[in-house]
Amino acid sequence: MKKNLLGILFCGILLLGLTGCKNERVDNKVSLTVKEGTLAPIGVTLILKNESNTDYSYGEPYYIEQEIDGNWSKVQTIYDVVFNLPAYGLESGKSVEFSINWAYGYGQLKSGKYRIVKEIFEKTDSELHDSNIVSFNVYAEFEINEDDYEYEKATTEEIELKTELKFKSSIDDNGQYINWEDGLVDYNVYIKNNKLYAKNLKTNEEKIVFDKEPVKNIAVRPICCAANGHLLILTSNGNVYMSDEDCNYFFTFNMKYTKLNAENIVSFKLVPLFDYDVAKNLYGIDSEGNEILLHRMN
Repeated sequence: MKKNLLGILFCGILLLGLTGCKNERVDNKVSLTVKEGTLAPIGVTLILKNESNTDYSYGEPYYIEQEIDGNWSKVQTIYDVVFNLPAYGLESGKSVEFSINWAYGYGQLKSGKYRIVKEIFEKTDSELHDSNIVSFNVYAEFEINEDDYEYEKATTEEIELKTELKFKSSIDDNGQYINWEDGLVDYNVYIKNNKLYAKNLKTNEEKIVFDKEPVKNIAVRPICCAANGHLLILTSNGNVYMSDEDCNYFFTFNMKYTKLNAENIVSFKLVPLFDYDVAKNLYGIDSEGNEILLHRMN
């Protein structure tokens, strides 16, 4: 049966270097297998079973290997992703099920033979990163055949050009975090006399925040699937500047801007990295219709 899939993405730092332990051994009565009917190119449900007489523990980290010419090679990640690091108990005679989604870290896996590698630890009250803990790896092998799946295509997104934007900031103009009980600071950012102005709506203070070149339009370059974003400035000369900081949460009068490597730009669009991906690269469109990569999402 064909499946209609859309990757669910998340952001952070992928801890693929699993804990290296001094005393490594194997318990063949602990196994990791794929639950039937759950495999997809972006995720799977796994069954971890302990048929031994020993209690163990395990964490969330894992990595993926692919079999190439009879050898197992670690698959390179696309982005860094965050794992929580709790220790889950795996009692003797018990089994657990858990699902993983690797869309953000690995993208859609191409056709081939793979295995998921997880580290199992001798049950202990110590932290999992303690180098003295005895550990071993378990492996769940599976094969991907892309012909068995259909995908909902991610769409190219046009970025709307504006002359005024509104932002909320969690820091003041000195870079200090605001007491949340006092509420976030609202800013209006707008073009006036070919310059970019900002107004702090809490104090009504108004300042010029960009006047290196005549400003034509402004826009927000979204970051991943969150509400974060960078402020884009399109000048009358077709040059593009992007804020170094997140404009949606950290806007101040003192924001810095970097000039992007492009010229004669008239509009922007976001292009997905993969067919299902909400993480998108920023392209500028010049007056002749050419697409120019301005900012890579990585």
